[in-house]
Amino acid sequence: MPVFIGGMFKSGTSLARKYIGNHPEIFSGLETNWFEFDKYFEGTNFDINFKVNVWSSFFKIDKEIIENIIQESKCSEEILDKLMNLILKKYNFNYWSDKSPPNISFGDRILKYWKDSKIIHIIRDPLDVFSSCKQAKKWNEPELFVEKWSKIFKHTKQLSKSKNYLEIHYEHIILDKINSLEKMFTFCGLDWDNNYSKHSQDKSEYSLVKEITGKDSTTLKRLSEPITKDRIGIGKKFLSTKEKDKIRELVIKKDLLVEYNNASNY
Repeated sequence: MPVFIGGMFKSGTSLARKYIGNHPEIFSGLETNWFEFDKYFEGTNFDINFKVNVWSSFFKIDKEIIENIIQESKCSEEILDKLMNLILKKYNFNYWSDKSPPNISFGDRILKYWKDSKIIHIIRDPLDVFSSCKQAKKWNEPELFVEKWSKIFKHTKQLSKSKNYLEIHYEHIILDKINSLEKMFTFCGLDWDNNYSKHSQDKSEYSLVKEITGKDSTTLKRLSEPITKDRIGIGKKFLSTKEKDKIRELVIKKDLLVEYNNASNY
C-alpha cells in the first residue's frame, strides 16, 4: 500500500508528508521526484550521478546499490519500487510514502503500477500558492504560475473517479487538524492516534537538503518552525487586484474554473 502525496508546489504537501511520517509503520522521507528518470529511459540528457548522490544522502544507502537498482530497472516506477522496498527492509517499516508535488500528474501511471496505492492530493487556495511562490522567488508572473498549476489540476477530473484518490485542503489541516489528519490516515488504512498530529520542529531535513543540493528550501525551513494559520489568506492580502483577476482569467481559458473554485473555497 504505497502512499503518494502530491499537489501544486507551496500547497502543503511537505506538511502532509511529515504528519503521515508520524505513524510508526510508514516510511515518509524527502521527495524522490522518481518520474525524472523518464529522461534516462528516453535516452535524453539526465544527470544520474546527481540523483544517486541525492538519494544516497537522503536515505543513507550506498551509491553502488542505488546505481544497481537503476541499471536493473526497466522504468521509473520500478526504480522507485525497488528503492522503497529496500528502505522498508533497512529501517523496518511496513509501508512507504512518496511526496513529490507532480505525483498528481502521474496518477494514472501510479494506479496502473501500484494498484493498491493511495494518492493524496493536497489543495490550497491558488492565490495563497501564488503569493508563496512569489515570496520564495519561484514564479513571479501569473502566466507562468497558471501554466504550472494547470498541469497538475488538469489530471484531477479523471483521478477523482478513483476510490484510491483523496483531496485534502491545506487549510483544513491547519484549522481542523485532528479531523483532517484522521481522515487522511483512515483513507490509507492506517490506525489513528491523536499523538500522530504532533508537529516536530526539526531542522535536520532543512540542513540536509541545503548541504546536498545547495538550495535554501523555504518549505523545509517553515516545517522546522511552529505551524500557525498565518499563511492562510496571504494571497488576498499581498496580491494586487490585477494579479488576482489575471489568474482567474487564465484559469478560465484552461477550462479549470471548477477546480480553481474548489481549491479556493474551504
